[in-house]
Amino acid sequence: TKVWEKEMERSEKKCEKLEKMKKKLKQQVKDLQQQTNNLQAVNKELVSVKQHAMIAAKEYETQKQSYNEQLQRLRNEMQFQNGQKLQTMNAYNMEMEKLRENIRTLQGRIKQQELENVKLREQENKSAAGWTIGNNWWPTKK
Repeated sequence: TKVWEKEMERSEKKCEKLEKMKKKLKQQVKDLQQQTNNLQAVNKELVSVKQHAMIAAKEYETQKQSYNEQLQRLRNEMQFQNGQKLQTMNAYNMEMEKLRENIRTLQGRIKQQELENVKLREQENKSAAGWTIGNNWWPTKK
């Protein structure tokens, strides 16, 4: 019976050991299950974040394309306006050059007319002086 009691004690110890191991394994299974649930939640969150990032990236690309189109349109409009300004300035410069040439021509004519007027005055003065001298226009005392 002593052998049998020893055997029973050993069996009980083994059973207790196995029970402890069973509890330990159950706890490990529980922990692993918790970690798996956490990983699944994290995966879901990552998938959600990835989808939001993709949507944001598409919106950004759309906005970027719209911005680039608007920028190109403004550059084209600015180029067109610059071309029009240059044409207007060239036309203005040509018109001003014509006006300067006309002014020079008119100044030359005015100078020529003034010279002719001076010559005519001199001739008139000579002829008037000659006429007055010849006609005794000024009375002289004798």
